[in-house]
Amino acid sequence: MTTEVSEARNEEGRLERATDQPWYQAAARGGWLARGLLFIVTAVLALQLALGQRREETSSQGAMEEVAQKPFGKALLLILAVGLLAYAGWRLVETFLNRSQGSGWTARVKHLAHAAAYLALSVMALGTLRSPNGQGAGGQQQGITAGVLSWPGGALLVGAVGVAVFATGLGIAWHVLHGGHREELELDGMSRCQRRLVDLLAMAGNAGRALVFCLVGWFVVAAAVGNDPRQANGLDAALRELLQEPYGSWMLGVVAAGLALYGAFCLVSARCHRI
Repeated sequence: MTTEVSEARNEEGRLERATDQPWYQAAARGGWLARGLLFIVTAVLALQLALGQRREETSSQGAMEEVAQKPFGKALLLILAVGLLAYAGWRLVETFLNRSQGSGWTARVKHLAHAAAYLALSVMALGTLRSPNGQGAGGQQQGITAGVLSWPGGALLVGAVGVAVFATGLGIAWHVLHGGHREELELDGMSRCQRRLVDLLAMAGNAGRALVFCLVGWFVVAAAVGNDPRQANGLDAALRELLQEPYGSWMLGVVAAGLALYGAFCLVSARCHRI
């Protein structure tokens, strides 16, 4: 038993030393850049939807398809896929090292969830690279939700997922309102004005991201309550539903601005996040 514990500590020590290497630092920061780019492109698509200039899907999948259509788009999409994979790898390493503020099992779960999500996004980017006009993420989610709803107790499971997504949105808002982002950043070399700008980007950007999570979670819960998988179409459906509300285009514009600001915050994090 003692030998196993000693070996585990030695492995953790080697992993800790690897995180100080320049290649690891560059990969992790490149992952933050890729994440920021994805949010900014999604924000542009949401703004186009608000202005009535877009009919295609407004989501991470839609953002990747948009990138693929640009000059040198396939090369950019490949770089994006690699960056998202690097971000997922960094989160996975943090799952094992558990070095974040307030470390514990909740921090490990958070890192692991991020790693899984961005690994899936990296795979999605590679899939879009092969077929830029493939099936949208919303249709895939609808099919998965329909399958789960057909299981015994499936509605409860889908409802639990929706509640978890909604709670994640509330957790994001709580984290940033209590200054949690400051504990994750190296701000010592910044002026007071620069710190205020980072705070603004973090608070406004995370507000937009939290709203998106709450909207998606709400629709997933609605799908479970109504036993209707068509209501669980993810981000695209949530934004289009928001557009139907009074002043919906203005509210969607606010969401787009929030996502763009969060993307900018990710770009700042690429430089000063604790890696």
